[in-house]
Amino acid sequence: MSEITFQNIEEIKSNGFLTVEMAQELKKQNYINGNEIDAYAIDFEKDGEFFLKLILGTQLRYSIDEEDLNTDLIEMEMPRELVPFLLDFNRISPFILFDGKYFAAYVSKYLELILVPLKEKPDDNYLIFDVSI
Repeated sequence: MSEITFQNIEEIKSNGFLTVEMAQELKKQNYINGNEIDAYAIDFEKDGEFFLKLILGTQLRYSIDEEDLNTDLIEMEMPRELVPFLLDFNRISPFILFDGKYFAAYVSKYLELILVPLKEKPDDNYLIFDVSI
């Protein structure tokens, strides 16, 4: 099992994890105020993919080895402030696509975002968020 650490917006910016395109898109998001996230303002269907790219895609890119992406369960402990977003996440249950690899994803009762690698692509009937950066 691999664990990644949730980093807030300030940490993501200061670590240089943002691409130019992501930095420009971040400025347009109404749920970001400075370095604070207003989870109640996130429209899951409209903003969910970018938000996951921001908080999950950046961490997968810079914190997880390629080998771990193929074999291990990945956990990321999420902060309480994101509970409204996480409830929507579990209700809608999107699959995650990262660098051509698919993951089933859910949030545990302990506020851990769990990614389970899949061997095959999910059916096109399912919502798939691409969090590749």
